[in-house]
Amino acid sequence: MFARTALLAAGLLVLAPAAPAVAAAPPPAALHLGSDGPDVTRLQRRLKALHYWPGEINGRFRATTRAAVWAFQHVNGLKATGVVDARTQRALRHPHGPHRLVRRSRPTRVDIDLRHRVLVVYKARRVVLISHLSSGSGRHFCQAGRCGVARTPTGNFRVERRINGWHKSYLGWMYRPLYFHGGFAMHGSLDVPDRDVSHGCVRLPMDVGDRIYGLVRNGTAVYVRR
Repeated sequence: MFARTALLAAGLLVLAPAAPAVAAAPPPAALHLGSDGPDVTRLQRRLKALHYWPGEINGRFRATTRAAVWAFQHVNGLKATGVVDARTQRALRHPHGPHRLVRRSRPTRVDIDLRHRVLVVYKARRVVLISHLSSGSGRHFCQAGRCGVARTPTGNFRVERRINGWHKSYLGWMYRPLYFHGGFAMHGSLDVPDRDVSHGCVRLPMDVGDRIYGLVRNGTAVYVRR
């Protein structure tokens, strides 16, 4: 101690400055509707790799990307906020796949999970598309002289027929509908919120309406459960 003090007094001992404290890295910013940039591009690519459909890979977080995030959050047991926060980012790194809706089901099929608002297309037992959906609201309605309750039927069905392009039914417009039970169809729509608002059909985002129309053939099994 005496020698160290003497050296300091003589100016012969130089003490190294204390190392500055290393600041913790800030958490990644949440992505949401209206976000733009390379982080959104990476998100869109990740969602597409997991078989969700975020729309064009363009670095713009718009309605189609938000719908894909909703579907991902539902499948992974997260609150469907449409915001890619820290929990959603962790889940994207370690995702869960959709659960099988029916134990004994066809290898090529469409599973429609009304409770979680998720549609899954399988080809030869492999997931090829996962989408957000909106189904029957459960409300009473009267339209064009007809009244009823807006419910989506549950059960085992098949794609019976299709219409390419826009079609107007007495309940409204449908884009590229695939009918699976009488007048009930899965179809593209301009209004697919994260709540059930349809008269009974299964509404899908417009881009998904295009995708599923090309993926699913007439006769394909459709399982609808709540």
